[in-house]
Parts: sequence; C-alpha cells; structure tokens
Amino acid sequence: MVNVLIVTKDLDSKGGIANYFRLFFREFKSDKLILCPFIIGSRSRDYSIRAERGVSYVYDYLVDLRRFLILLLNDKSIKIIQVNPSLIPVPLIRDGIIILVAKLFRKKVIVFYRGWRDHFIQRLARNRLSGILFKYVFQKADATIFLANRFRDQLAESGVLLKNTHITRTFFVKEDLRGTVSAKTNPSPKFMYISRISEKKGVTEIITACKMLYAQQKAFEIELYGHFSDMEYRAHILNIISESNLSEYIHIEPYIDGSEKFKVLKESDVFLLPSYEEGCPNSVIEAMASGCFIISSAVGALPEIVQDGINGLIMEAITADNLAAKMSYVIDNIESIREMGIKNIKYAYVNFEAENHITNMENLYRSLV
Repeated sequence: MVNVLIVTKDLDSKGGIANYFRLFFREFKSDKLILCPFIIGSRSRDYSIRAERGVSYVYDYLVDLRRFLILLLNDKSIKIIQVNPSLIPVPLIRDGIIILVAKLFRKKVIVFYRGWRDHFIQRLARNRLSGILFKYVFQKADATIFLANRFRDQLAESGVLLKNTHITRTFFVKEDLRGTVSAKTNPSPKFMYISRISEKKGVTEIITACKMLYAQQKAFEIELYGHFSDMEYRAHILNIISESNLSEYIHIEPYIDGSEKFKVLKESDVFLLPSYEEGCPNSVIEAMASGCFIISSAVGALPEIVQDGINGLIMEAITADNLAAKMSYVIDNIESIREMGIKNIKYAYVNFEAENHITNMENLYRSLV
C-alpha cells in the first residue's frame, strides 16, 4: 500500500476547506492507496481568535514542522505529499516550506490551490523577488490542481510554468441528501446563506439589499447560517437589522452541517453568495443539488459553475443595489425561479457528484507512483 499524506487544516474547523476534506477522506476508498491527513496551522479551538494569534501561530507551526520531519524519517510508505494552500502569503510560506522538505526526502508533491486572490497574482508580477521565490518553490510540484480554469491561466500569464495541471471542482455526496424532503412551499420567496458571516462574504450587501426590498414592500424571507467573523461585526449587523425593523424578515442562526443543512437548503428557493473572494465553494454546489437557484458574485470558479440567467444570476459588481435588483427579480418571478432551481438538481448530479471527483483524484495519485 502507498500512503498519500494530505497536509490540511484541522478537520474539526468550520468552513469549506475542512468540509471538503472531511467528505473526501470519508468517501475515498482504494485497495492501493491510503490517505493520511496531516493537520497543520490553526486548530478549530483557535477559530474565534485566529487573526490575533501572532507569535503563537509561528510556534505551533514549528511544532507541526518538527512532527512532519519525524514522520518522513520514520514512515517510508509515504510516497506523495499534497499541500492545499490559498494564494495568500501565510499559507504559501507555510506550505512552501513543506514542499521544500518533501522534495528533500524525494517525495512526489501535489499542490491543490484552494483559495485565490487576484491581487496576489498582480503582486507576483510586480515584485521580482516574490515572483522568483514563488516560482522556485511551487514549480517543483509534480502536479497542480486548480478549482477554476482562470486560476491556471492567470498563473501561466504571470510566467509561472507548471507541469501536469488539472482542473477540478468541489463536490457533494448524493447519499447525504437522501431522507431530506424537498418542500419549497413557503408563501414568500426564501433566500438562504450558509458561510462565515463577514464583510468579505458580502453579508453587509445582503443586509443593505434587504433594507431596500423592505422599503419597496417586497415579500421575502432570508436565513443566514454561520459564525460571525468577530464580535464587532456581529454587533454592527444585528444593530442594522434592529434599527431597520428587519427582524421579521432576516433570521441569523448558528452554522449548520449534515442532514440539517440539506433540509434547510431543500426548503429554500435561492442561495446567496455575494462574496469578494472564493475558490469553488461547496455551499453553492450543495445548494444546487438541493434545488436552489443561485445568486453569486463573479469570483473564483463561480462564473464557471453558475450559468447566468439559466441556473442563477451572476453579480459582476458586488453592490447592495445590484444584489437588491437581482433579489427583486427573483421575488417577482418566483415560479420560474423555482423551476430553474429544480433543473439545478440534475445539473449538480451530472457535474459535481462525488464519485467522478474521487475517481479522478485516485487516478492522479496512481499516475505519480
């Protein structure tokens, strides 16, 4: 048996990356390969203070790096090491060191870019030293996986020459939807949001758009599920809702997962994600599989998986006015929107169900050994 060591964040954490790998480890089955998680970086216990950790993060990373070295010295069955950084400085430095150590031990390396920031690509092009260091480390990968074609193309245009590149998406597991009943019978259009409740996810625009719809006397309901990015932002959002008399229309609940998540998705008409930065969010794919119409921003892989005007609406500009206009269109055309949402179920099953994704990943691992 060959071991594939997957370096990732704490699987007990909240968010799309942890959710993806929990499902991936659960669903992956092979008679030739064993997947082994190696946890690095912030742990779930640090979620609420991760922006304040400072020196403690460096110390914990050095402890993790020592564990990594000991593991490679003792376990000769590890042949492939997969890192999963976002394209931002801290994860790139963290995983870049892992790549250099892995290559020192003559291991095959896969880089799976999970998050993306366009301005970092521009920084690589402007800053010669950053560009040289990035190329020196990340061009050593034996395979590179992207969540969108444009991510691969942007790196290529910046002069980063990568071999053996692959495009994949996140996925959903059809068995997880069984036993949940579709019930889109609510009298008013129901909007849904499931993610971290933060400014970067476009939550301010969602609340402001709701104020506009309320002023227009539109009938709607919206539920937001997730953890606030910080207490100050929580107080700000709750204050707007209270002062704007929106408590009857907007309901904020803790983060949900599993069967409870699919239940509320199947009861909803439209999934909102006006985010400022994304990779290929599991939440949107799971919403499609549950029969939701999508309203999203044009970031990450979203323009490649949401077909504007067919199974969703794409916001080129992330503004409250733009979002309110699209939500208003949904409210005024709810019957046709629900029909398009139902068509999303087949679209999701054909393109994003787990089986094909797992098979493709296994074939990639096998090709490297």
